[in-house]
Amino acid sequence: MPRYSSVIAVVLLLLSSSAGLAEGLIPPRSEMQTDRPRLLLRPAETDLAVTLDQLGEIPRDAEFNRVLERMRGDGDAAAQAMVWRLTGDPAAADRGIERLRAMSSPEQPDSFAVYFRLRTAALAYDWLYGYDGFTAEVRAEVRANLAPLARWGANRAHGHIFHNYIWKSAGATALWAMAVAGEDEAANELFDTMRDRLNDGLYPGMRYLRGEYGESPGYWTLYNVFPCALSVLAAQSAFEVDLISQIRDEQSDWLSRQFEGIIFTTLPNLRYITWGDIQGGANGGVTHSVAWMFDAMAWATGSPAAVHWSNWLAERRGLRRFHRGFNLPFYFLYTRNLTVDPAEPPLGLLAGSIAGQGDPGGGFTVARSDWTDNATVVAFRCTNHYGDHNHWDQGSFFIYRNGHLATDPPLYRRTRGPQQATEGHNTLLIDGRGQRPVRGQHFGTLAEFKQNLTEGRKLDTGELLHHFDGDIALETADGEEGPEATASISTAVGQFAQAYPEGLIGRCVRQVTFIRPDRVIVIDWLAAPEGEELGEVTWQLILPGEPELDPAAGLIRAGNGPSHLLCWSAPAPSAPEAGPVLDDWYRAVYVYPAEEGRAERTLVHVMAVGDGPPPARPTPPEVTVSENGRRVDVSIEPGRVLRFAGPAQEEEPPVEPFAVRYIEDGQDGD
Repeated sequence: MPRYSSVIAVVLLLLSSSAGLAEGLIPPRSEMQTDRPRLLLRPAETDLAVTLDQLGEIPRDAEFNRVLERMRGDGDAAAQAMVWRLTGDPAAADRGIERLRAMSSPEQPDSFAVYFRLRTAALAYDWLYGYDGFTAEVRAEVRANLAPLARWGANRAHGHIFHNYIWKSAGATALWAMAVAGEDEAANELFDTMRDRLNDGLYPGMRYLRGEYGESPGYWTLYNVFPCALSVLAAQSAFEVDLISQIRDEQSDWLSRQFEGIIFTTLPNLRYITWGDIQGGANGGVTHSVAWMFDAMAWATGSPAAVHWSNWLAERRGLRRFHRGFNLPFYFLYTRNLTVDPAEPPLGLLAGSIAGQGDPGGGFTVARSDWTDNATVVAFRCTNHYGDHNHWDQGSFFIYRNGHLATDPPLYRRTRGPQQATEGHNTLLIDGRGQRPVRGQHFGTLAEFKQNLTEGRKLDTGELLHHFDGDIALETADGEEGPEATASISTAVGQFAQAYPEGLIGRCVRQVTFIRPDRVIVIDWLAAPEGEELGEVTWQLILPGEPELDPAAGLIRAGNGPSHLLCWSAPAPSAPEAGPVLDDWYRAVYVYPAEEGRAERTLVHVMAVGDGPPPARPTPPEVTVSENGRRVDVSIEPGRVLRFAGPAQEEEPPVEPFAVRYIEDGQDGD
């Protein structure tokens, strides 16, 4: 199978060795602070946690009192402990202790019981420390009641490094271990076990991803990133060591990159981009489930973009974004302590990495036209298989404006269901066949996972070859500087031949380019295995409703009500076909039959996004493909084109592969 990482610039990143990682992000127990509180809160001045003085200095305004009253009436032990810390009310402390003593280990534990019970127990236990009624005898009783659940959570934490059940168990158990460490020998052993698991297994997995998702967005955000970040913030305060800076300076800033991914994959309607199994209700978006942890990370990183996003969510959801219980204390800890001035995020994001520039060599890109609520959002995914909430959708793209336009159907009833198949995604079928079924969520270490990329389960299903987001200047056809003009583009290239059954296709390279604010160009450079003919290719477009087809023009018209999408097959039209797929969603396709003696093919599809109903007579794009199929010119306005270079060039001097040029006159020869 050909690789094209050799045709892009290779940047060698000097990363810490696995032995260095094993020494650990979380320090040894002997270095833990002994004064209380130590989880997220500290008694004395520090920049590494919120302090008791900072809690006391929050203005007691109307909003403060509204959240405080909600918290007083809540049954969560951590909420009651925070009421005591804010007000000194002994009745709140007594209620918190009562809730703690009532907690027990269920006869049949699961990761949800671990996550929801141990995380609130950990904060309540630590924050109530020092209250006269929280005696050594009561603390011992609480630890004994929860010991079986903590043991179960510690055992469960040794499963698949990217699975949400594993991270829920690990994050909450680690938090509990930090709360009780130093209390007795069993607590110390629990802490040492969880420290080793996080340092040697789970944190390296997060670092490997470089901001990419290992699960579908809803699962990954709530049950992977959040317990991971909570464990880091708790350890930073418990040890008073700047772990956030260590991750930023020495470990590719993987934690901040995860939160950047959440910002970009959240759509203007508060839902996530539909990659993989997306839950319904609040868990499929950012309604009331994310503000508590997101504001914590905005505080910890000092990110102006994160604060901007936090303010946007506050405008949309108000105090409803702090739903109840465990979420409420975070309003006082972090939301009221955000002092960084907000700034809009950039318009484009790469999560993961480019092949040859460090692990994982794949990922996703997201680009927006702007940060308003009616923005156009264009995304592209080409990466490995991390777990079974992922789909067989490598090379898939996504377009949103005032609703879904080109989408993965937001449908999920069961894991490994019909939603996984390639037929439900904006990618390719080869000879009528989709990408090979991939399974794998049982790898307890990063080394074990990486071994299965190319061996065993062959989890290597795609990689990114190129990404650029920014302005490109206009030039003349001969390369001279043109009139003063620029085009704002985001372009990404992925290779995913390895996602298909072996021997089905030799080269499968796709470039998705968003020309802000309203044009998307998808180019596929395809080739058969060496010595064979290229089979039939089916180009798929998944739509939110039944489209209108214009076979003579090779045109698809589709809409979501407020906005529309036009799609042309160019330069030689292929008549589109359409039919329902996955309930109420529709699949439109262009079918390119196999041709005798033809081993390579370049497909070009141009899409235009606009508001209102689709126009009856839209102007088709002008597209020119070079004789060898390795260069494509697409007009974006009269007399000006975008010129795309394919994966290998025969011109002299050599052309940079996948480069995009903005040219005033596109009429020169090949």
